Amino acid sequence: MFEQGFLTEEQALVIGDITPAELKEWVGTGHVASEKSFFDVPTLYFPTDKAHRFLWSNGIKVYVEWLRRPPEKNEVHDRRLTDLRILFEKMGYLAWQSERCLHQRGMRKIRPDAIVEISKRKVVIELEMTMKGSSKYEKRFRFYADHPAIDAVLYVVATPEQRKRILKLSEGQGKVFVALLRNVSEHGRDAYVEHPVFPGAVRLWKFLEMIGVKRFLNAHDFQSERRTKDE
Repeated sequence: MFEQGFLTEEQALVIGDITPAELKEWVGTGHVASEKSFFDVPTLYFPTDKAHRFLWSNGIKVYVEWLRRPPEKNEVHDRRLTDLRILFEKMGYLAWQSERCLHQRGMRKIRPDAIVEISKRKVVIELEMTMKGSSKYEKRFRFYADHPAIDAVLYVVATPEQRKRILKLSEGQGKVFVALLRNVSEHGRDAYVEHPVFPGAVRLWKFLEMIGVKRFLNAHDFQSERRTKDE
């Protein structure tokens, strides 16, 4: 909760392996606050200052600040980002640094939504719910291209139009890869990942495995998978 800012009830139950009664107990003791979503059914759960003090008193260092709730414009984005984190953890990739953690550690000028570590290699995660201006993407592409500690950048985008635009803007950027959010939500580890240079696609699990063994994917990897227009 501290790292991601908040969790939905479903996310909290999955991550914590707890029951709804236990979650309500946390609310009752004041360690967690709850409020309805701005948009739809889910209740959102936020860690409190009391939880922060409790963790520190038990030797668990929490450096990010507690958050009452995110701005309205960030809620859906942050919910989907936590879903991505849960997917990566189910795939065995537990070394996830959230945006809040990266900010706390001094990454201020350009800060991605997350960085996941795979066998000591770092993959940036950028979740795009809306489209930015071309100059902002170009600035980020240059930053990631020149950053020696970043090995790949995975853009997970909300619409087919965003997919096409980012693939077009990132031509010549060897570190940039693109996946559709809907495809990731529906197919998980078997979602399609694309590259601006190679036709076709590669499965998410293979993309991550190849990054982890320090082998950059090539045209043959992408041609081995086919995708439909909607995917």
